[in-house]
Amino acid sequence: MNHPFIVLEGLSGSGKTTIARKLAEKIGGVFYSTPCSVFRQARDLVDKEVNAQSRFLFYLASLMQSSEEVKRIIFKQPVVCDRYILSTMCWHKVMGMDVHLLNPFIEQNLLNPTHQFLITCESVIRKRR
Repeated sequence: MNHPFIVLEGLSGSGKTTIARKLAEKIGGVFYSTPCSVFRQARDLVDKEVNAQSRFLFYLASLMQSSEEVKRIIFKQPVVCDRYILSTMCWHKVMGMDVHLLNPFIEQNLLNPTHQFLITCESVIRKRR
């Protein structure tokens, strides 16, 4: 039986990483952050140097890898993830991408979280962090 796959979404500084780490510890789970480690080194370069379409495809590939990693982990332990597909979709929609064209692809290729939560806080606090 699979364990839960819990995703926390939210803007930078909202507290999602802190909450995700504490929740993972509390439930005996694994804290997982995207993009996954094999993509993390290229992240800064991609964010600065490529167009929005290429950037979106990079992050989708990263999420496909993350999905496969999480599938293996949830057989043994719960997973609490700091950002997943909703953050990627929102950021790239703001950049002008028609992200909804890929919904069938995403639904077929990415593990669906058992629970997703949007973490928010006041802008003043978030910007201070």
